[in-house]
Amino acid sequence: ALLVSPGGGSIVAGDGQGAQMWDIASGRPERRFAERETKKVAGIGSVEIPRSSLTSHLHFVEDGRTLITDGEYLRVWRVENGELHWTYTPG
Repeated sequence: ALLVSPGGGSIVAGDGQGAQMWDIASGRPERRFAERETKKVAGIGSVEIPRSSLTSHLHFVEDGRTLITDGEYLRVWRVENGELHWTYTPG
């Protein structure tokens, strides 16, 4: 999945761990939209890693401040900080 932000300054691509946003002008990564989980690693301890979740659809809400992704579940993200706002899990 590939999506340009409403203002045209960023591009978002879905991948196997959520989605990544880049600044179009500089090509630098801006933020990652990925649920994280804690795993125990021998000799290191607990580490946080992105959950594996193939993201094939992306959509900005009209104001460009919210991003919706699919994958294992439908997720709604706050664009300004990359935080997960809520997850829709079918019942």
